[in-house]
Amino acid sequence: MNINQSWLLDSLLMVELDSLENYIGRSEEHGFNPDLFRYKQLGSLLAILQANKFKSIDEVYPVIADLELNAAEGLIKYNNFVYYGSINPRKLFSRYYVPVKRPDSLSVTAVLQTKDIQKLLTDIQPSSPDYHVFQNKLSKYKADSGSKSYMVKTIMVNMERLRWKLPELGDEYVQVNIPDFSLTWFKGHDTLTQMKVCVGGKREEGYADKIKQYLKSGNLDDKPKNHETPLLYSKLNSIQVNPIWNIPVSIAQSEIYWQAVRDPYYLSNSNIKVYYKGKQVMDPDTIQWSKYSREKLPFQFKQGSGEEML
Repeated sequence: MNINQSWLLDSLLMVELDSLENYIGRSEEHGFNPDLFRYKQLGSLLAILQANKFKSIDEVYPVIADLELNAAEGLIKYNNFVYYGSINPRKLFSRYYVPVKRPDSLSVTAVLQTKDIQKLLTDIQPSSPDYHVFQNKLSKYKADSGSKSYMVKTIMVNMERLRWKLPELGDEYVQVNIPDFSLTWFKGHDTLTQMKVCVGGKREEGYADKIKQYLKSGNLDDKPKNHETPLLYSKLNSIQVNPIWNIPVSIAQSEIYWQAVRDPYYLSNSNIKVYYKGKQVMDPDTIQWSKYSREKLPFQFKQGSGEEML
């Protein structure tokens, strides 16, 4: 990136440089290592300038140039990590469908063109009550059990999630806590109702290697199971109670078929109706599954609501 040489002198006065160094030095409060943001380099260069032991102006220029580059890089990265999060969730989760806002060239330019670094650093600090609770817990657990403990890592993961720039929820919204198997309906700061929900399971062990094998072979027997619940953000227009589930073709091929082969009464016991060319098969327990190719099943499956749902 070509950074204008006047940026440091015009925008970052020594007071603001000290402020930048101070914020970066306290980045452990967010779970980050200060050295990610050129902390040591900034401190060393500022110390050289403040000592003012230069013999000529020519000795000053290289220090100012290094300071400008390190300050710009540190500020941009600190802004991106603290304000947007250090990880793009869409690159981390295979089934993440939330439109998160991420830093881009325009946001970087805006950072470099800011006229008040102190205000920028203050404004980008996460302000949610939950985030502040996690910050306090992070400090406590680090002091008690060290930075590599499981609880510290768990807190840091949750802080990172809270930094992701999600769409505005509005005053009334429903939130599903997947690890807790729970759904909460909020209105403002009030909880209207809470209930347990069903969610998927984790990926099959060795999923990455197995999916590569499946993509090479095309054999359904090689396809690993992935029952992860998709992470999504969506507007609710209506709620259907006790819905009928149209079972996807992939699940019919990988699960329903084998269950029906092993147990001829599996479909009726599981409240699953079978359709052929749009018409219901009235006695699915008599279907001779061995006559049909699993890859090209001519049937559609629908499951009614109830305790036996998959």
